[in-house]
Amino acid sequence: MNWNDVLHSYEDSILFNIYCNVANEKPGNKTFSREQLVDGLRKRLGKPEQVRTALTYIGRIEAFIIKQLIAQGGTQKIEDVRKSVKENGFALKVSSPNPSDITPDYQGVPTFEDLIARLAAVGLVFSRDTSKATKLVEWAHGRILYIPDPIRHVLMMTRDLRDNLDKLMHLDIVSVALGFSPKTIIHNGASEFQRDVSRYWRHVRRVGRLNITANGWIYKNTYKHVLAALNSPPDAPTDESGNLRLWFIRRLLTCVGDFKLQNSELLATEPPSLLQMSMAERIRHCFETWRDGKVWSEFIELMNGPLPEQESMLWIAPELNKARTTFLRVMARLSANNPQGWVAASDLVNALHRTEYEWLFPRTFRGKNLKKANSLYKSPYYYENNPYRITFENITSEEQGWLAVEGAAIFAILQHPLSWLGLIDMGYTGDVNSKNTREIGCRLTETGAWLLGIGPQPQFVESGGRVVVQPNFTILAMEPIPDSVILALDTFAEPKGGDRVLNYELNRASVYRAQTKGKSVAEIVQFLEQHQGGPLSNNVRRTLEEWDALHQRIVIYRDARLLQFANAKAKATTQPIIEQANDDGDTNIAKKAVFANLNENFMVSKHAEPNKQLVDRLSSQGWIPINSPAGSVDVTNSVRLEDSGDFEFRQPTPSIYALSVTDQWSTRTANGGKITPNSVRAAMSKGVKLDDLLSQLKNLSGGTLAFELETNIRSWAGFYGKASLKTVCLLELSNREVLDNLLKDRVLGKFLKPIEGSAKPMALVDEAHAEQVASVLRERGVVV
Repeated sequence: MNWNDVLHSYEDSILFNIYCNVANEKPGNKTFSREQLVDGLRKRLGKPEQVRTALTYIGRIEAFIIKQLIAQGGTQKIEDVRKSVKENGFALKVSSPNPSDITPDYQGVPTFEDLIARLAAVGLVFSRDTSKATKLVEWAHGRILYIPDPIRHVLMMTRDLRDNLDKLMHLDIVSVALGFSPKTIIHNGASEFQRDVSRYWRHVRRVGRLNITANGWIYKNTYKHVLAALNSPPDAPTDESGNLRLWFIRRLLTCVGDFKLQNSELLATEPPSLLQMSMAERIRHCFETWRDGKVWSEFIELMNGPLPEQESMLWIAPELNKARTTFLRVMARLSANNPQGWVAASDLVNALHRTEYEWLFPRTFRGKNLKKANSLYKSPYYYENNPYRITFENITSEEQGWLAVEGAAIFAILQHPLSWLGLIDMGYTGDVNSKNTREIGCRLTETGAWLLGIGPQPQFVESGGRVVVQPNFTILAMEPIPDSVILALDTFAEPKGGDRVLNYELNRASVYRAQTKGKSVAEIVQFLEQHQGGPLSNNVRRTLEEWDALHQRIVIYRDARLLQFANAKAKATTQPIIEQANDDGDTNIAKKAVFANLNENFMVSKHAEPNKQLVDRLSSQGWIPINSPAGSVDVTNSVRLEDSGDFEFRQPTPSIYALSVTDQWSTRTANGGKITPNSVRAAMSKGVKLDDLLSQLKNLSGGTLAFELETNIRSWAGFYGKASLKTVCLLELSNREVLDNLLKDRVLGKFLKPIEGSAKPMALVDEAHAEQVASVLRERGVVV
């Protein structure tokens, strides 16, 4: 198609407009014929100077269309061009159904028709094939878009024009404000954020639950304990509704499944999925959960402060996730050449305004004509016209609305989620609380550059810290230290705060809490020595052992299964068989028989059934287990008893009841026990009766006791009591009347001890008093 055909296809008023732009003339009252216009344009169009000048009137989207047409050989269907523009994410207003609304002199965001009109007005791109064959082309384009060959050749063959076109394509991308130099910098770190996430989860696990009010907040008293657990500064907000960062952490943990809300109570889910990840995985997962999930709403602050949690969920729509993705893409483009360079917030606002005008509020609502939308009800800031179903009052124009809403949302993202997550540092040339965009900037941290795809993954230090157990029972956990270590410390020690160095107190209550959950003192000692890199101080170890002994004094297993072994070798040999039998049993994990060691010869499981699998397994491997039913107390003929008091059990694994009986009055030996004077006396002192002891021995031995052994036992038990042997004289009198009279005698009565029941009247006299008694008797006329 030659120039005559190209130009004669346009309506006269359009030709006149193109001529004024190309010739750079303002004709005033001067008139031109159609032929004059065509002739003047034919002489000017396609010249390098004209093309160079035309490029100064176009922007990034027009440059994209020109490059697209050149790549297609200069011609392409208009719908294919429109589709390419949309697919590449360029922001456009909704096209108006009225052709008279099309203008090449647009300001701000254009419609697709405005773009094509400007390209034609500056003499670069034209169209043909209108919907009616007889109608000339106006600003409303035809069905085919093309660049005349002379213009295409100039653009392709002239180096500076090619470069200018390429610069236009990247005009809004390379606009980093390298001159931004903040006086005050607020540093943010992803690891610090993850530390608070870990502390929050551990606090909820430790206290058991957080109560939630009907409005969706945690109670003030509970909130204070959370602040203490996170080591928050004293000037922190007084309640959760004023502490958006803490609220963000709670919602994040809920969204990843490590918190669950149940009957107005917030519970910690164990094990925590997030804290089991590596630091890099955790940071990426939290970032992607915010970006793509329902964690947060950037409209919270825009709506005059946070509302209850349930209400904020209404503002979260898929469009908000898309908006975040667009926001981050533009931010990455601005920082691509210098990932750690400062970017002025005003540059970010301008870049989104120029290239992603609809990044937050799509302009495709109910067929409204935004060009004529001069009221709130026709704007996207009215609830019926946006996907978020929210209304922003006092919006008088779209441009004012964009700065008030989209502009404010930009700062909300920068100063909150991106700062909280540790992706950016914030910089201020003036006051930290300033709202002046020229005084605020941001720069990506290493973590931010990595997550935005313009930097390598940083090295996150997750180990290398130390655990120190002091003699005063204080445990110091010094960063960097893995969360797995901190989680373990939480189970048996009491946290006492700290920031870079976490303080814990090891006390009897905290150790007991761990023991009730299945952790032994031996495991605690092993863990502390492993992470300390050396043995515990003697007083700490000794105290832990004493606490363990106190805890183990009374252990009650209800409906337990007890396994008894003849010796340590039998126990070690049968261990694999027992484990296999346990795997064959109940598939319910809660009912699995988890065996615990009592001592060298005993193991116990808290479940008594099923035991058939265990008996069958042992029998198949050549072990013949004795299966004693619960409640069996028959111990008849259980031992072989020697006259010396030594005895052996007839079975290598005696009845637990037989052991409990014999342990009362004997001491253990390798194969049985021994009855000793000390063991019998100890039994008597504990209230064991001699007759019961002898009866038990007869029952256990299956017969009578040897006379010598029974006599010894009676003797050791003090059965015979005490005796006294003395030399005395026997006084025999003539009759009982005389004896009775002498017993009453003032002198002799005290020396005489009558022998009761004797056939003759007799009394005993100590040898020492015999002469004195005889002398008195002679004086009384008694022949002695």
